Amino acid sequence: MKIRELQPEEFYKLADNEWLEPAMRPVAGATRVVVAEDDAGQIQGFAFVQFVPHVEPVWVADKHRFGTVAKRLFERARGLLSGKGGFITHATNDQHGDYLKRLGLTKRENWQVYDGRV
Repeated sequence: MKIRELQPEEFYKLADNEWLEPAMRPVAGATRVVVAEDDAGQIQGFAFVQFVPHVEPVWVADKHRFGTVAKRLFERARGLLSGKGGFITHATNDQHGDYLKRLGLTKRENWQVYDGRV
């Protein structure tokens, strides 16, 4: 098995992968892809390095937390990503999660977040 970096002009080789949803496909300039290829050059595994935009943190002073400031901040930040694809944000508790749902975000069921260091 050969392990190598897939070049952006080769990303099409991942298009038929049944596991890879269209929204998860690599984006040239934002994703680097490492593949495992068999002797016939068929991709048998991959790992993505992605720099996914995060909209976080959003912080508002206590005296302004029950108005529209957080929503307006979030919407303006989201607007900076217009035309750039998706983004993620994290909720640290159920109250934050409920708020993000009210803002129109969708929770990825059964996903967990892990930190790593290099």
